[in-house]
Amino acid sequence: YLVLTPDDERILLDLGHNLGISHREDQIRHLRLARQALGQQEAAAQRTEEQLVRLYRALGWAAGAALVLIIA
Repeated sequence: YLVLTPDDERILLDLGHNLGISHREDQIRHLRLARQALGQQEAAAQRTEEQLVRLYRALGWAAGAALVLIIA
């Protein structure tokens, strides 16, 4: 399941607009810049995922504890 953020789409669209209109070295530079930018986006997504995992885990424990208190 692939989800692209608006920033991811912008990076890919910019890359698409720049490919094929300049010389080889410039295209390689654009590819490297896009790869670097997407790598930064991936790192940010992983940090967000780690934070959300902790949050949802804590919410799960809290909901379970609340359910036990309600049942008891």
